[in-house]
Amino acid sequence: MEEEGRDHFYFQDDLGSPMRLTDEAGRSEEAYGFDEFGNDIWTAKDIFQDSMQSFGFTGYQMDSAGGLYFAQARQYDSGIGRFVSEDIMRGHIAVPFTMNHYSYCWNRPMDLVDLNGMWPEDPTAGVTKALTDMQRCDKPVSYIFYTTGEGSDFSKQAEWKAEQLESIDKNVVMVPIESADDFVNGWNNMGITPDGIADIEDVEIYTHSNATTFIFVDGSETEALSVSGQNSDLQKIKGICDLKSKDIVSVNIYGCNSGNLSQYINNKSNITSALSKIVSGDVYAYDGNVAFGPTWSRPFRKYGKYEDRLSNIQKGYIKIALKNRWFRKSIGKVKYKDGELYEKCDE
Repeated sequence: MEEEGRDHFYFQDDLGSPMRLTDEAGRSEEAYGFDEFGNDIWTAKDIFQDSMQSFGFTGYQMDSAGGLYFAQARQYDSGIGRFVSEDIMRGHIAVPFTMNHYSYCWNRPMDLVDLNGMWPEDPTAGVTKALTDMQRCDKPVSYIFYTTGEGSDFSKQAEWKAEQLESIDKNVVMVPIESADDFVNGWNNMGITPDGIADIEDVEIYTHSNATTFIFVDGSETEALSVSGQNSDLQKIKGICDLKSKDIVSVNIYGCNSGNLSQYINNKSNITSALSKIVSGDVYAYDGNVAFGPTWSRPFRKYGKYEDRLSNIQKGYIKIALKNRWFRKSIGKVKYKDGELYEKCDE
């Protein structure tokens, strides 16, 4: 920085907080010190009022009028170690410590910073590295995402699936979805548990869908997530780009036509092939409309009440097939890996 025609230089700590301000000759002009939450513990003067420069704790700009730090999306009060307004990032019930909308860096100020007032990060290597340094859980976790709204309530299917997984001693986390934000936050926070970092074994996704889009609210054009991040009206919505890459053994998608072959062959992508690019394991989905439970050809004694299957009614599939000039019948469950069609699965 330049002050009265003279250059000055900052020396910072690992969190980005200024520790010393020197002149061109290296002589110290000011020194600073902060506790874990940003309170000044070094100088006797009021740094908000009397400092030569305007940057304080973690590089936040100091507001001399209110004695607060400007953190882009909101202001931070170091005196109480809390933001003074609510976080626009809502957190997720699958990760309880993200649900406090006023806390600073999940109460981990020694190794995380919040540069924009919305989400903590590690100043050297990102949140993922910071969290993986925590104690790892011995038992892998399986996640079940399911929409709950009117016309798109898959609660019964999800509960049935949870019973199946728990019966073989799997650790299941249920993630109810009411919006696109719920899905994105739930996905990005998978593997983070109160006991540390867990491996992700299975992910089950119950939602309406078409060949390019997960639809989380029945009939909505905006509460959705698509391959491109746009809906059919070219409005911006959530996209695959909003999801973090994950190490997962397998993902099962129970949305209609999410693995649609005509879309994949004609356009080189569908919502499942796109998702498989950010997943280390296999991703399973349906070429065709999906239904649940037994039929005359799938007796109840063999297939459970909410077992997934290819629907007897393929109205949605036919609509997509005609659009893509595709004249083959739906084939049911298919597997994608690394963005590519891998194989048809036996039902």
